[in-house]
Amino acid sequence: MKNTFILAFLAITLQMQAQVSLPNIPTDRESKLITYSDVVNQTGVDASELFKRANEWYSKFYNNPTEKLRKKDEENKSLELFVRFKLFNVDKKGVKTDSGELMQYTLNIACKDGKYRYEFTKFNLKAASYKPAEPLLDKNSPSADRNAIWLKQVDEEIKKVIDDLEKGMIAAPKKKDDW
Repeated sequence: MKNTFILAFLAITLQMQAQVSLPNIPTDRESKLITYSDVVNQTGVDASELFKRANEWYSKFYNNPTEKLRKKDEENKSLELFVRFKLFNVDKKGVKTDSGELMQYTLNIACKDGKYRYEFTKFNLKAASYKPAEPLLDKNSPSADRNAIWLKQVDEEIKKVIDDLEKGMIAAPKKKDDW
């Protein structure tokens, strides 16, 4: 009886240690897809100006921006970008090595008078066929430790892009010609 109690206690302890802490990755309530989105107000700025700023932003932010652009709708003031970035494995000592995997996502930017919306969605691992990223959210996966590392990289990358996008959508102060 004592041995059974000890074995049960060890099993529970090991299971608790095996729980992986995943970053808080936002998912769409309806589609259940990983989705980062927001509507940002830009009072007093018309849709054409916001669309111009969005174009300037992505052209400066991304390497090879023409490769990223999938759709540019001047009439509806919207952009669709397809982006990918490398994922790295990180060992227990914190050493990063190339995982050989690429994460891909779609970024939609839509502009209206006084506001714009961004949406990062359709996250997937580059493969011969579509390989959605949502299974990485499974805490019980045999690869949960690696998945947590990759999801942290995704979260950090998207937050970095959002930060730069929001800065890029704000008008630069006009310089006075004071000669």
